[in-house]
Amino acid sequence: MAADLVQHLIPLQPEQGVPEWWSDLYHKSLDASIFLGPEWLRSWIDVYGADFTGHWVRWQERDRTVGGCLLLKRTVWWRFIPLPTVFVNVAAETTPLSPWSEYNQALFVEGYEVRVAEALAQLIGTMAWTRFELWGYESNNFSQRLLEKLPTTTVQSREERAPYVDLQAFGGKEYEATISSKTRSQIRRCRRMYEEQDGPVTVEFAQSATEALEFLGQLANFHNAIWRSRDALASFEVKEFREFHERVVERLWPTQGVDLLRVRAQQKVIGYLLNFKRAGKVYCYQSGFVQEEDPHLKPGLLTHACAIAEYSRQGLREYDLLGGDSRYKRSLTKSYRTLMWSTCYRNSMYARALWAGRRLKARLKPEADANDDPESGAASSVSESGLESSSPQ
Repeated sequence: MAADLVQHLIPLQPEQGVPEWWSDLYHKSLDASIFLGPEWLRSWIDVYGADFTGHWVRWQERDRTVGGCLLLKRTVWWRFIPLPTVFVNVAAETTPLSPWSEYNQALFVEGYEVRVAEALAQLIGTMAWTRFELWGYESNNFSQRLLEKLPTTTVQSREERAPYVDLQAFGGKEYEATISSKTRSQIRRCRRMYEEQDGPVTVEFAQSATEALEFLGQLANFHNAIWRSRDALASFEVKEFREFHERVVERLWPTQGVDLLRVRAQQKVIGYLLNFKRAGKVYCYQSGFVQEEDPHLKPGLLTHACAIAEYSRQGLREYDLLGGDSRYKRSLTKSYRTLMWSTCYRNSMYARALWAGRRLKARLKPEADANDDPESGAASSVSESGLESSSPQ
């Protein structure tokens, strides 16, 4: 039973960083994603933590730490209605162009996922909130039990595919031999055109933290140029967004947990990628590509194909393109996982009145804007960031 676990609550104090026990538990949990690592959490808290209150939660059995999470709290305003909201870890809304986290859940020792989920649900039930957010998670024993046990009246969920490439499933073949003939033809034609115009296509990895930050700066410039050309706000034009990424790169560099790579044809740069790594898995997180007028030149597709081939040669096991079912992701991959974003409303008079008002409005004004929704901002912040981060063109 969950009651068998001893629970400790430590107030979040951003200046103190991530507790040591979290780092120990994370390094024992090889299936935990890079988004739960101490470097990621510390960077996020440094940049965005002042907007939240919260607690580090630690569960022990006897003298052994068996689980933990970070609970954040913030009042989100929908029109003039305050919605006290609880978030699990740093998969939390800040601004529409804030970083996003995926593969989100509590940390736990193998075999403790259900007990930790029950203990977490029990704790959340004692807190004051109207909305509870569990974002970017996979449906598994932990998430299912947590959502089952919460005192909620309404749960809204959406899902996204997270396509990935199994780098160990090529059977001795080159990567391009394993994809469709159409995609293979596009990649080869693109490579041939660049080589005829500019020279051999090569992949370069940043060799120092200083060079990695230089690559990140160039990635940001390419990334911003594409979105400005679409008359849209570019993520890396937001000071906090850029600062967060710089902090993550600096903190992960000594652990070999981050790659900044560049694909170019002689002096012509084709694209940059910011990838994170853990336990043989590559998380493709941000990108920036040159803009081309010729539709046969597909710099994003070529950059990803070159990176996948290189990681396969290095012996890594997976190349994860993360959430978002884009056309280029379907072209490059054969497999996918499903990630979920859920918003839970408490079984309370306040939440029931809110939903009654929304249903009445829907009947009286069925053509109302779909964005007139308490969680529409949350959904868009995740989806827009995901699409923006990895657009291949």
